[in-house]
Amino acid sequence: MTWMLYGANGYTGKLIARLAKEKGLKPILAGRNSVQVEQLGKELDMPWRAFSLLSSDEIASNLQDVDLVLHCAGPFSATFRPMLNACLKAKAHYLDVTGEIGVFEELFSRNSDCVDAGITAISGVGFDVVPTDCLAAMIKERLPGTTQLRLGIAGVGAGISRGTAKTMFEGTAHGGCIRQDGKLVRVPLAYKTTKFPFNHKSTISVTMPWGDLATAYRSTGIPNIEVYFATTTNAIMFMRLAELFRPILASPPVQTIGKQMISKYISGPTDEGRSTAKCVIVANGKFGDMQCTFRMRCPEGYTLTSHSALACVEKLLAGGVATGALTPSMAFGANLVNAIPGIEIETIA
Repeated sequence: MTWMLYGANGYTGKLIARLAKEKGLKPILAGRNSVQVEQLGKELDMPWRAFSLLSSDEIASNLQDVDLVLHCAGPFSATFRPMLNACLKAKAHYLDVTGEIGVFEELFSRNSDCVDAGITAISGVGFDVVPTDCLAAMIKERLPGTTQLRLGIAGVGAGISRGTAKTMFEGTAHGGCIRQDGKLVRVPLAYKTTKFPFNHKSTISVTMPWGDLATAYRSTGIPNIEVYFATTTNAIMFMRLAELFRPILASPPVQTIGKQMISKYISGPTDEGRSTAKCVIVANGKFGDMQCTFRMRCPEGYTLTSHSALACVEKLLAGGVATGALTPSMAFGANLVNAIPGIEIETIA
């Protein structure tokens, strides 16, 4: 079957394309910048196409011979809708590597469209949210009555790409978020802090609007979900200060200038940085006085994304996956993480 990697010339796209080459896979490389996509195609001896995302008809015309699209061109708040619409029209399966809550929620609202088109659509097949989504599913399996889920993440990686930085800057303007009694609730930045046993000692962590607030709820039905990132007290103070200026950060001129600065000064982590960085995730579920806690050690975020995204591509192309809008664990089971090298999981409570 034929599949396309769109956004192949971006930071994450290049990592996935090069890993695909190592694994003997040959996607069609695609993106908006014809010069960069052609150069990468020649380097990896892969077919390539260049087209924008301004028209779903134009996109769909480039997908007529494609069975699946792995979409890696963010920010997905701007690129997700036209690509999904084109995939629906071309009846091509849709995958992306977003971590944006709004994108997840909109995808789930299009479930019937995906079923009618006979396609499978899965957002978040990278670091956001494969490892955490699988841990949430494991918690639900171990403690079926779970009513509260807390996810803690430490050591996300050795840096961030331009696309991730732009998404984070855009998201800051919306503040924080939690899942409470089944509903998404907007809260201030740095709304709550707690400690997680990432290693031999507990580390202070702060709430963040991570994609699992949408996906873990969809996967498990757990009504109360919070996601935390390990940080420092100084960083928490800075976040609470930034909360005071959120209306200014949300203004179009500030967003435009901020994203221009990101494009100029951020290039993503180095290969050396990615090879040495590690991530630890702790998932804790509670039901009354009972609780279950897993700890996962995994590779750096972009490295993990490359492996998890390709694992999802291969599994989906192999067939046997339900149609509709799904989460990674709904589509492939909680054991999906076993397809990713370097994953270690232990039960600590």
